Amino acid sequence: MEEIVNIEDIKVNAALPKEARTRQFVEEIRNPYRFLVDDVIVNVVFTESSDTLQERLQQYFQLVMV
Repeated sequence: MEEIVNIEDIKVNAALPKEARTRQFVEEIRNPYRFLVDDVIVNVVFTESSDTLQERLQQYFQLVMV
């Protein structure tokens, strides 16, 4: 089973060039589409939609506030 890394434990060397910092982050996080923030599992998913994040959040909160 895959170990999920807490993003708050990632320490990236700010003195490195941008490409090296990106590589270091990906190596440490292991899976940039699935990680922890505190005790919350975050799953990043992309869809083919023209909706913005703001529009999607507004739709979500309209549904749950009913």
